[in-house]
Amino acid sequence: HIDVIIACDREGGPGKLPTLNIDFLNQQFKDEKRIKRISSIVATQDLESWLFHDYQGICNFLKIPQNKRNEEKYKNVEKLNNRDLATLFKNNGKIYFKRGNAVRGFISSLDIQKIIDKSPELSSGIDLILKLVK
Repeated sequence: HIDVIIACDREGGPGKLPTLNIDFLNQQFKDEKRIKRISSIVATQDLESWLFHDYQGICNFLKIPQNKRNEEKYKNVEKLNNRDLATLFKNNGKIYFKRGNAVRGFISSLDIQKIIDKSPELSSGIDLILKLVK
């Protein structure tokens, strides 16, 4: 039996219901013997929003000079989305997303533990995964 965990964007603030309906999915797959349970990790706004918890790491990756960084603009992480990240990249001479291509070295340049610690949904999702593998 397997557990399925889906990570997705809420595409809205904390009050907005996610478009992913886990109860519906569990109901649809209740007779599927191989699937034990379907769970979700739903980011407030976008999964990319979490990355802004390490704004300094993003700036370091993009080589944005200290005097050009605007931490205040990116402080409210839950209001940011993938378009904000793409714009930040574009304004600093890089492309964040190009279909089929990864941004080499970006994720490894971030302080992942800081992002996990400041992202309750991500942290609880990781806890869920750890419980399932034990």
